[in-house]
Amino acid sequence: MANVYPLTRTTRRVIPLSWQWQDSQGRHNNGVVTATTIDQVSLGASSKNWRKVISLGGNAGSILSGTRQKYSGMCGGGLSVTTAVTPPLVTVFSGAAQGVSAKPSPSSASQADADNKARSKLLSSYINATNSWRGGNFLAEVGETIHMLRHPIVSLFGHTEHFVQGVHKLRGIKSPSEYRKKLGNIWLAYSFGWKPLFEDIRDANKALAKLAADPPHDSFPISGRGHSDGILAHSIFEWGGPPGMVGDYNAETYLLSKSDVRYYGAIIGKPASLSTVADTFGVSPYDVVPAVWEAVPWSFLVDYFVNVQEVLDSMRYCGASLGWLMCGVRNITKKTTFLTGLHAPLPANTFESVSVSPEVWTITDVTRVPVNSLPYPSFHFKMPGIGSLKWVNISALISQISASKPKYL
Repeated sequence: MANVYPLTRTTRRVIPLSWQWQDSQGRHNNGVVTATTIDQVSLGASSKNWRKVISLGGNAGSILSGTRQKYSGMCGGGLSVTTAVTPPLVTVFSGAAQGVSAKPSPSSASQADADNKARSKLLSSYINATNSWRGGNFLAEVGETIHMLRHPIVSLFGHTEHFVQGVHKLRGIKSPSEYRKKLGNIWLAYSFGWKPLFEDIRDANKALAKLAADPPHDSFPISGRGHSDGILAHSIFEWGGPPGMVGDYNAETYLLSKSDVRYYGAIIGKPASLSTVADTFGVSPYDVVPAVWEAVPWSFLVDYFVNVQEVLDSMRYCGASLGWLMCGVRNITKKTTFLTGLHAPLPANTFESVSVSPEVWTITDVTRVPVNSLPYPSFHFKMPGIGSLKWVNISALISQISASKPKYL
């Protein structure tokens, strides 16, 4: 049977606590009291496709909330009242005194301060990431692939320059038929030289396309934690004492609140133009028809190299923004009660001793929630190791093309 979310588990514990008292005249009494604690946790559903979300660098975290209660009654040591008569009358109480104070309500009084501290440290972590992250394993692999892509393009540009120079030498030929023949021979040699270069480009393009699809990111962790605590209340009250004991007792209670807030997540980075790389270099040498000057698409050559420059230049830069973030909060409310002695003034020649351990209630609340956004803009950084693109000298290519046209065309 499939789980129904939110999935809640509850555990109840009944704690037996014994007590007893006796005096020097042989009178005595004893009994058992109980304290009940409740632990409860509630878990929200995760995304059905959480594996895919994680692979894409998204937030696959689920909501969680829980409460744990702990109790320890007064035990060990005891209360004693001694009257200095002959023989002395001694009354001693030991064991548990459950019920001296009520169970406290959970408090989040310190959470705002802890949350501010955690956000401040998260911001420092984010800034440190923007200053120190220069790309991880995935982006290094992308850089190597772009290097592989750049090599055949450099060779292609060199072949193109050689082709233009060859055409430029035909500028002085007077016969149009002779010009067409020699231009065709030059073009044939040039187009055969294109084929292996474009195969290299396609191989590099396939590698980039694979990187774009699986997975399209690299991550850098960020986190921030804050802590705060303080006393919520302090009170003194009167306790009626255990059964059989004579007199009321003073009790003193301290109520404390502690909060821990933690943010943890990751910044996701990827090359800016990686998503469109599959269509970037879909060019074949057979798209260019070899013919006389008017039919040779010189503008195609120029536009191609301009496009290559733009694409490779954009691949040098990566965008990084928040990929996922979770916030975990732990609030602890602790109520501690001490017995301090008889409430009424002691009669003459009467002494008291208080050595009983305190009664302690501890309530712990925890929550975990996904955080969808932060007020921090995304940042951009340059991928390492790509190198300069100054080899794309488009102006020189345009100049040679313009100068190579025969006068009679």
